[in-house]
Amino acid sequence: MKLKHYSIFYKHQESKINWRYLRNNKNETEYFIPLNEEDILKIFEKDNHTDVLDSTKKYIDKNKINRIISLGSGRSSLEYQLKLKTGVYTIISDITESILRLKKLDFFDEILFIDITKKFDLKSSSSTMVLLPRIDTELSDSQLKNLFKNLNKQKVKFILFIPAQLLSIKSILVQFYIILKAVMQKKPLVDCGYSRSRSSFRKLWEEFYDIHINYNYKYLFLINKGL
Repeated sequence: MKLKHYSIFYKHQESKINWRYLRNNKNETEYFIPLNEEDILKIFEKDNHTDVLDSTKKYIDKNKINRIISLGSGRSSLEYQLKLKTGVYTIISDITESILRLKKLDFFDEILFIDITKKFDLKSSSSTMVLLPRIDTELSDSQLKNLFKNLNKQKVKFILFIPAQLLSIKSILVQFYIILKAVMQKKPLVDCGYSRSRSSFRKLWEEFYDIHINYNYKYLFLINKGL
């Protein structure tokens, strides 16, 4: 099962979410990528990823993972903290030029432009883990399934999948609240894609990946069925 997911923003006027606008507008404080190193680091230090960091460090050590490739990295605070904690070679990527601001840190090993809705090639091995951090909402079922298929064909063995929107009673109530808030504040509702149920997610990867470790769908480690 899946339902449309909407949100409201400071001055976002388009009907569908525009990441170029969000990354470049300093008033969109939850999404903006600052222009200077000091402000970028403040975001990285503020964000709390303790739970997933500890679990991922154990997973990386156990499976001898030596490379992380993040697709749809956005502000990349999780990726920053992961590299700090593990020392693993880390590649980040996104579809907007704003990610190039992170080069100022001289921290990530590679920064790439990748559109995950199109065909792309990764330099991966059996010790590579691909991170999919909250990229699911804006992808259709066919796009998300093709992404897992592509990663499977490229012999990506490990995936850390972090859902952005898991369908639940709470998420449905939040949607009602957002709609009410949009009406009261006279702001446009912005189409951000879909919220999906656990079974809907499973159907999209089950042909290509098995669930290796599941943290109640807050995040999951998937493993290639053919490797």
